[in-house]
Amino acid sequence: MVSRETSHNLSDDFIAGIISVSGSFLHTKTARVEQFGFQIKTPKENFALLEMIRLRLGLKGSVKIYSADGSEYALLITRSKKELLNKIIPFVEHKLLGIKLNQYLNWKDKLQSIL
Repeated sequence: MVSRETSHNLSDDFIAGIISVSGSFLHTKTARVEQFGFQIKTPKENFALLEMIRLRLGLKGSVKIYSADGSEYALLITRSKKELLNKIIPFVEHKLLGIKLNQYLNWKDKLQSIL
């Protein structure tokens, strides 16, 4: 079982590395709705790791297992603007490099432009 104490053993740099490889900053827009989110998707064997990350970041909800294209994945996702603004952005800020940093900065600019 994963506990909050166990999740604190994960370093910020380790979590930032997982985000760099498996994280996505989501943005969809239709004529009526604009939605933002953040997710980490990994093979299902990493379910416990995503649960530890969820606890470490203080995110509500749960890690889900789902199937697509014959494979099973573990998915940590939040679409809560409150969690995006108060948990994800402060954690990720100044921790990413390269293409993931560019993706994050573009996503953050779009999110902040609607506030």
